[in-house]
Amino acid sequence: MRKKLPVILLVSLIIGLSFSVTASAYYTVYVNLDSVGQLPQPIYAAGAVYFNGSIYLIGGEGNNGILNTVYVYHNGTWQKGPQLPFALVFPSVVVCDGTIFVIGGQNSSGISPYVLKLVNGSWQVVSRFMPVPVYAAAAFSYGGKIYVIGGFNGTVSAFYYPPSNKIQVFDPKTNTWSVIGESPVPFAGADYYFNGSALFVTGGYIGYSSYGSETLLYYPETNKWVELPNAPASASYGSVAFVNGVYVVVGGYVLYQGSAMPGAILIFNGTNWTVSQQQEQYPTSFASSVQIGSKLVIIGGLGSQNLPSDKVQVYSFHFPPLVPVISSIKPIPNGFTISWADVNATGYIIYVYQNGTLVTTYTVGNVTSATVTGLENGVIYQVTIQAFNSYGFSPMSVPVEVTPQAAPLQPIVKVKVGDRNATVTWSVPSNGAEVLGYYVTLVSQTGVVQSLNLPPSYSSYTFTGLEPKVRYYVEVLAYNQAGNSTPGSAYFYVLAPPSINFTSVVKTPNYFTVSWNTTYPANFTVYVYKGNELLLEKYVGQNASFTYQAPFGIYNVTVMAVNPAGHAVSSVKVVYYLQPSPPNVSVEVTPRGLVFHVSSDYAVNYSVYYNGVELGSSDNGTILIRQPILSGAEEYYVVASNPAGSSITRVNLTVLQSSYTVTVKTYQGLAFVPERFSLPQVGAWAFLGILILLGTAIGYVAATRS
Repeated sequence: MRKKLPVILLVSLIIGLSFSVTASAYYTVYVNLDSVGQLPQPIYAAGAVYFNGSIYLIGGEGNNGILNTVYVYHNGTWQKGPQLPFALVFPSVVVCDGTIFVIGGQNSSGISPYVLKLVNGSWQVVSRFMPVPVYAAAAFSYGGKIYVIGGFNGTVSAFYYPPSNKIQVFDPKTNTWSVIGESPVPFAGADYYFNGSALFVTGGYIGYSSYGSETLLYYPETNKWVELPNAPASASYGSVAFVNGVYVVVGGYVLYQGSAMPGAILIFNGTNWTVSQQQEQYPTSFASSVQIGSKLVIIGGLGSQNLPSDKVQVYSFHFPPLVPVISSIKPIPNGFTISWADVNATGYIIYVYQNGTLVTTYTVGNVTSATVTGLENGVIYQVTIQAFNSYGFSPMSVPVEVTPQAAPLQPIVKVKVGDRNATVTWSVPSNGAEVLGYYVTLVSQTGVVQSLNLPPSYSSYTFTGLEPKVRYYVEVLAYNQAGNSTPGSAYFYVLAPPSINFTSVVKTPNYFTVSWNTTYPANFTVYVYKGNELLLEKYVGQNASFTYQAPFGIYNVTVMAVNPAGHAVSSVKVVYYLQPSPPNVSVEVTPRGLVFHVSSDYAVNYSVYYNGVELGSSDNGTILIRQPILSGAEEYYVVASNPAGSSITRVNLTVLQSSYTVTVKTYQGLAFVPERFSLPQVGAWAFLGILILLGTAIGYVAATRS
């Protein structure tokens, strides 16, 4: 009992102060006492852990002094466990490395520097050293190591001075200690809870007969501290539960605005503190506690009249829902869709405001999304959500703004093709819907060529490096928060510079037609020349033929092809004549000689041949042969020609001295090109004989007529 004085001093500071509750930041948490059990004996200031389905209550102080007992609660009863090698009060007890460790504490010999480990049902001393021996510290296990922060490190005579602020870490694998830092303020007997990643600490004795209200979070992973809002009261030696993201501090020594609050319950929801209107059923301080699931088990402690308690109180916590957090809100025509995080509520109320005036409410059940309609497009609304359950309503969520609107209308898409490129332009008809961007996708027969997400400032895009003669499909969707438009689309082929290939020239008696083809689509302009004279210039669009009415003659036709990729020019010579018909021939014997009268359709020149030798020609159809052949039956060839070709008629002519007979035999369709046509050659003597005979015949005819 000699070392019990610090506890008595702490209690004496509080006894006799009045009780009052004033909650400025009210946050309802319903605390229910589920059951009350009994310890084998009254105990306070013991260490407690939940291990392998059992509660271990280690050391502490009873009516007869400091204890070395270990009580184990299992299957509804308390049994004695393995006894400590020495008595301890305010020890730090943690589960680490698959077993229980007991660190520090105080007894009649002073502050224990030992580390005890439960091995095979008994306690072993694994370390006899601690850098700063302490008791009533905050202790927890993280990453296979044991953290001990703060705690008393003085005797009764030194109790006035601040406690430790060291962060001491014990490694069970090496049984060694290290000091890795300090807390922002010293504390001992603080209310704390380790949630697996962060240590929550509030209050505690800070020195010079003062208790703190500072609230801190410590992250062992980074060895960093974060300051939270101060508690509304000075608090220490209470029990802490962490349920649904809320810290609940039950009991302990609480000084609120200068007044003691036995059994007070303080609530911290991560942002604000609240002093609950409920209190611990059996107010305690210096109690031991463990949290099992969502229940807090408070074991012993100093109860009424500052006496050790044997009560075991089991509390459950019931909350109105936490504040919903809106995760997304998306406008739709005449309304919006909204989603939020689940806060385990029975239902939710969606409030819709316009300029601070409530427009409508919409209540849903235990869901996390809803659709609200019946609003005006283009009007800005403010939306907030409140969750509720049987215990009450949550605070309102942070308001968000939304402007109902329809999705954009279908874009109007146009394509301008170029030399292996295409510029796609689009416009979106206005329906009052905001456009937040465009999805533009180019597809060929082999798949997606390019996919783009363009900002609303874009209204065109040029695709390059495309292949001619490949069919492309482009699709443009406009989108906003309300959704996507119907896609606007177009098919197209890109171009390369054109080339021209003349395919035919068709001639009729009245006109000729020139036709061509091109490698890539183009527009055409036709130029008709005769010699150097331009007779006609005509734009024919994409027509790949041209008909020209003109008199027979020789013309030059030039075609210019133009497309967005370039241009080409090509010419063709048109000999516009039709094939002459086989000539009609009559022969007249005159004193001057033989006269051939010849006629033929489309001919411009006539010639008479004998044995491959041209005897005469004319362009008017009358040919005089002055020295005919007079040797009897002879065969002449009469040719009708023009630049397009020739036709031949064979004439059998018999000239006698007393009379003559002409037999004309026509060979229809026989045509030749003058420069390529040749008749059988005759020798010089044969030809001379022909001339003599022809001269004799002519002389005879002339003498007879005279």
